[in-house]
Amino acid sequence: LGVPAGNTVAGFIVRMTKQKDPLTVIKAASIIAKKTDKVTVLVIGDGELKNDAMALASKLNLSNTVKFHPFRQDIPAVLANTDIYMLPSLWEGLPIGILEAMAMKKAIVATPADGSKEVIINNDTGLLVPFNDPQKLAEAVLYMHDNKVEMNRMAENAYYKVVNEFSLVKMMNKIENLYRSCSVN
Repeated sequence: LGVPAGNTVAGFIVRMTKQKDPLTVIKAASIIAKKTDKVTVLVIGDGELKNDAMALASKLNLSNTVKFHPFRQDIPAVLANTDIYMLPSLWEGLPIGILEAMAMKKAIVATPADGSKEVIINNDTGLLVPFNDPQKLAEAVLYMHDNKVEMNRMAENAYYKVVNEFSLVKMMNKIENLYRSCSVN
């Protein structure tokens, strides 16, 4: 993946669209790069804003900090090599990417989009940052990088939340109960 050994890896694994706000990620990477060279931002995905994101990263001289990759099928393998999952979306349903990252015990940094704020409890299962705020996104990633114990605590809490509330059996039971409550006698 082009990540230097020992670096903290902040993964942004998405469709590169306005909804996911990739330009805020690149701007945050620029702020991170000014503080440390020990964080790599891994950008994986394709979409209409990928070229803009790549151009901005080039303009900001981020070739050592940001590593771009096209869409991949092996997301579990990619997540296994990340420490932090970033999702600064402007809007969301229930983001499967966050649930997958939580299930793999990854720290989460996200915006309070509807679905994200349902699963991320700030300072417990991850960190929530304001929309369109590269400074706060960078600060959250740097906080995780500088505070590995806290990062790991939040990742563990996220794992237990997804296992306890979003497992296949739990979701099937919730759907079944919903259908039963809606049935007409």
